[in-house]
Amino acid sequence: MPLRRVLVNSHRILARVLALAILAAPPALADYGDALDTRGGGIANRYVLHAQELIAHGHITDALAQTNHALALYPHFIGARFTHGLATMAGGDYATALSDFTQVIAAHPEYPLVYEIRALAYLRDRKPNDAILDLNRALTAKLGMGRERAARVFGYRSLAYQMLGQNDAAIADLQRALAPLDGQLDNYSMLGFTCYAAAVVNLLDTAQLLCDESISRKDRNLIAYEARGLVDLKQRAWDKVIADDTQMLAYRDDQPMALYGRGLAKRARGDSKGGAADITAAIAIEPDIAGIMTRLGVADAAGGH
Repeated sequence: MPLRRVLVNSHRILARVLALAILAAPPALADYGDALDTRGGGIANRYVLHAQELIAHGHITDALAQTNHALALYPHFIGARFTHGLATMAGGDYATALSDFTQVIAAHPEYPLVYEIRALAYLRDRKPNDAILDLNRALTAKLGMGRERAARVFGYRSLAYQMLGQNDAAIADLQRALAPLDGQLDNYSMLGFTCYAAAVVNLLDTAQLLCDESISRKDRNLIAYEARGLVDLKQRAWDKVIADDTQMLAYRDDQPMALYGRGLAKRARGDSKGGAADITAAIAIEPDIAGIMTRLGVADAAGGH
């Protein structure tokens, strides 16, 4: 049975995911030095919390600076190490992210989330076999997981199998991701994050279908609009890029990826002035946005074509 058909028809069994956003919800892990720090007033933890908020807004350079401040105070602060990994992964530096997550797993092998996130880094780094191993570990980790997180794990594993050309396994995992949540309404979260991962690794048809379904379930849906904008960019569908990124910016106007993508699209459509304004605004928010977009697979992001 073709994977596309399963994806197109899967809305009939979609369900609600009440999961916290990956980029904004690392586990509350820290070394004892930070937990007992009364003189510093927990300043390292405040750096980490600020970094998490910055990551959610796409401000990767500033987020890295915040986590580096925390790690300078407490080199073994696991919460800071985890958040540093989230920032480097969001910026496309997968080697550093994988190193960070491996350190977190060594300290806390009982947390399923850390295996899931390292698997996501492997997936984005186009290492599907390694991703599958970690997703399997997440499913059997000591602390266990709720069905919403399990759904996301199966969604990511479906993408890994699809990258390997194992479509039967991909279809089975997609069905596992969807079926336990049948009857709920909030499935947009799992669909949106899975869509974003698919967009990064160029499974563009899959990403388009998942994003469309995610947005149909919840219109105010930043992750799905961001992901669909990335799909549109890779397909050079300029009018769609402008529409999706404009919608995302209506919800949150400081998103550098949306500004930069819309700028590229405007420039491609002949609006040089409007394109330059958006690109300048994006760079002011995130100085490395061209490099980030290039690492995410937008071929002309740094070239200015």
